[in-house]
Amino acid sequence: MNSSKKHPKRKFWQTFWIVVFLLSSVFSAILVYVFRQETNLDRSLLVGLVTIIALADILALVAIFFWKKWGWYLFAVSTVGSIIVGLIITANWLMPINDILPLVILGWVFRGQLEKFG
Repeated sequence: MNSSKKHPKRKFWQTFWIVVFLLSSVFSAILVYVFRQETNLDRSLLVGLVTIIALADILALVAIFFWKKWGWYLFAVSTVGSIIVGLIITANWLMPINDILPLVILGWVFRGQLEKFG
């Protein structure tokens, strides 16, 4: 008996955007340090928060790649966390746009297929 569940076939653009946003997760972590202004927060706390959010993004995108519904929830939570931390660290209102675009685009390319996620 083969108990492994076969994953639905992913379209090219779905795979493309997942890979792009995996790279974007790393880029977002770098942006925080490029646009960082002086804050009263401890640097080790900032490094920790950014690292946790980047790892959550990567884990969520890998889960989405393997058709796991919980990946969407983790990606949404990490997006909100990234927006909050980005605004605290940089006070730059462009950060939320950079953070929310991946969620919106992935939602668009996977629209109508959420029932395929297990």
